[in-house]
Formats: sequence, structure tokens, C-alpha cells
Amino acid sequence: MRESGYLDKVSRFLEELNVDWTGKKVCVCLSGGADSVSLLVSLYKLKSRFQYNLSAVHVNHMLRGAESERDEQFCFELCEKLDLPLFRTKIDVRALAKNSGKSVEEAARDARYGYFQELGVKENINFFATAHTKNDNAETVYMNLIRGTTVSGLCGIPPVNRNIIRPLLKISREENEAFLKANGFSYVEDSSNEDNDITRNYIRNCLLPGAKKINPQVVEAADRLSAYARSDEDYFDSVLNNLPEDVKDADLHPALLRRRLQQAYAKKTGGRSLMSVHLEALTALSSNKTGKMLSLPGGVIARVSEGKIEFLLKKELENIKKLSDDGIYELKFGENSFAGGKVNILCQRINSNFNENIYNNYTHIILDFGKIVGNVRYRKRQEGDRIFCRGVNRSIKKEFIANRVPAFIRDAVPVFFDDKGIVYVPFIGASDRVYCRGNSENSVLINVRFTGISQEGQVVDEE
Repeated sequence: MRESGYLDKVSRFLEELNVDWTGKKVCVCLSGGADSVSLLVSLYKLKSRFQYNLSAVHVNHMLRGAESERDEQFCFELCEKLDLPLFRTKIDVRALAKNSGKSVEEAARDARYGYFQELGVKENINFFATAHTKNDNAETVYMNLIRGTTVSGLCGIPPVNRNIIRPLLKISREENEAFLKANGFSYVEDSSNEDNDITRNYIRNCLLPGAKKINPQVVEAADRLSAYARSDEDYFDSVLNNLPEDVKDADLHPALLRRRLQQAYAKKTGGRSLMSVHLEALTALSSNKTGKMLSLPGGVIARVSEGKIEFLLKKELENIKKLSDDGIYELKFGENSFAGGKVNILCQRINSNFNENIYNNYTHIILDFGKIVGNVRYRKRQEGDRIFCRGVNRSIKKEFIANRVPAFIRDAVPVFFDDKGIVYVPFIGASDRVYCRGNSENSVLINVRFTGISQEGQVVDEE
């Protein structure tokens, strides 16, 4: 391929992102291999056209001794030659893997991207460019297929993931090597690429060459398949985004349910994908009652809540358990608390001069205590709880869903009741029987404050 054709492919990728590149900071993740050097050189040649600020970053994983030091020095000299800034760091990945219980490959990836994230914040970097190629994408599709993927895994490597861009995904490894040769640039070889005990290397060095004997265009075929799969996923995502809020998992077509679960899991884990065996288990879980749970990879717990499966990190689950309060408490004038102190309740008498605008909804209300039967108490919601509010006998469960009360905090919302029934539920309103329509000597303000919970329903870590 001529240089102009190669650069045209990279230019087309940058143009299709619809980004004003002027003044943007773009940092190339540089290993020293042919692919990353090609990426750096191509973006260097296009710098004057797009007017971005270019730099590079190198992570020395300290896995190959002198060879790792050689790679770092090569990257330093290349950036010096191009007069580009180079950020670099050393990470003892082997020790990190041992301490974390992760594989060396997983620990290296997590450490690398963790450093990129820190660097991005520190240096105000807009985009990190990685040198994944058409070959890498084919290898990923094969690897996911062998491991038992769903259609989501056939999507391969995404061209864009947050602030990570991959300008070479439509370019092959062979094209990169030809581009460097034509421009007089060298690169380093990673000896670990020959270790076929590593899954990706085995696919690259053994399976794909074998498949090419059947179809010489197998890399292009995998690329087309992943493009089709991404198009299908985009369509199903648009359908999911327009579903009614109260639709239950059991009511979804299996194709939609699987994609909803993939979407929610990826959001919770930063882009990880579920294998087919996990989706089968989750599909079975969706028919269970509230409270059923399932452990998943990545430190994630799936649980059924209000007819839907939600994903929680284990730390979140422990925090949420702190919210669950099975007690029944008498409401006293002054300060009251609920859910381990995460919810504060103020109860006070008001007089005719009180003119604060109080709505029959949300988290504060005025009740007519002259109509209360017995004493007011409060507890968490129970199955079948209902309140006669604004002329309708309302299901608290359905009202929470309709009012989009986060599932995480529903068990932390105190339900107020007297001897005759429920009198007030925050986010829903007061019972018509005791709602105060005008200030009187029996008017009492109840103000509920969720001081330990964020707006998204996450428990705030106060430690």
C-alpha cells in the first residue's frame, strides 16, 4: 500500500469521529512494536493537518528483563527523534499479579490502563490512541468464540471506548510493516509473542494460519462479522433504551433480555462481557423472586429486584445491606433515624405562620395528627404494601417504579403507618385520610433526609 493510501485510512478514522481536533491532546500508547510505531508515525505525519498535540506513553511491565529495558529505550529514542513528549513508567506486573490473584496478562492490562487513566487526569489528555489492528480484532473474535461468547463478543474490539481510540482497526499488521519499511522506521520484536502457551499467541501463530489455508481472507471475514455484530448490537441498544421503565425481565424476548443483561454488566464492570454460560444462568435467575442472587466474574453479584436483575459490586452489596433495617420504630417529635443512620427524620409541630411550600410527594409532608389512629410508627416496605393517596389505592412497589426511585434505596425509604394503615411514604405522598390541607393545631411536619445516599442510589462511603 502506498503511504498516501495508508494515511487516508487513518485520516478517515479521525474524520468519522466528528471531533474538532484542534488543540486536542492525543497520546499514543507506544510499546515499540511495529503496530504502535506505525500508529505514532502516521499520527505524527497527520499532526499538521488535524492540529492536535501529540505525545506518547510507554509502560515497562518489567517482565522480560533486559528486553523490557531495551523496548523502553527504543521508545525514548524514537520520541526524541520525532521531538515528541514521552511519558513512561515501570510497573512490576508479576508481583502485582501475585498479590491480586490475577493472571499476568490481566494484571498487565489493568495496570496499563490504570496508569493511562491517572496520566489522562494529570496531563489533561483528551484521547489515548492504541494500535489494535484488523488482525487483533480477528484474534479477539476467535478467542471470544472459543471461550463461549454471545453475539456481543463477536463485536470484537470497539473502535472507540470512552477516551480510547483505535485508528488502525481497518489496517492489517502486514500493512503496518510495509508502511514502516517505506518510511525507514524500525521497530522492536517482543519475544513473548512466540509463547504459544498464551491464548492470543496460539490463535495468532497456530489457529489463524491454519484457517487461512481454507480461506486466505479469514482476517477480513472476521472483520466483516464483527462489523455486522456491532450494527445489530446498536439496533438492539436503541430498542432497549426506549423500553418502558416498568417492564419486567420475564416480559422481554430472550434476545432483548440477553442484551439488556450484557449492557448492564458492561456498564458495571467498565466494558467486560458475559459468556453464554453466565447469560443462561442469569436468564434462569430472572424468573425467581426478589432477593435471589448469583455470583459472576469480576467481583459482581447479580440479584433480582422488582422483577429485574441488577448488578452490584461486592462492596456495594455490603453497603446496601447496611441500609436494610427490619426494625419497627415509633415516630417521636424531634430527630429520628432509620437504616443505620443513613436516613434522618425530623418530626415537628407547626403553627398557622408556617408557610413553607410543602407538596404531597417527595420527602417532606404535613399531616393532620388529629386524624391519626393510635401512634405513628415507621418501618421498611413490605410485600403488598398499599396507600390510599390522591383518590387511588396505590401499590407502593409500583409507585416506586413509576417515580423512578432507585432500586438501591427502596428498602431504606421509611413507610409511616398508624393503627389503621399506612399514612405516608416519601416519594409517593400522604394518605388522603390524614393529609393536612390547611394548617391547624394538629399540623405536623415530617421531613425525611437521605444523608448517606447519593442521587444515583449509591451508598456514600463515609469512612
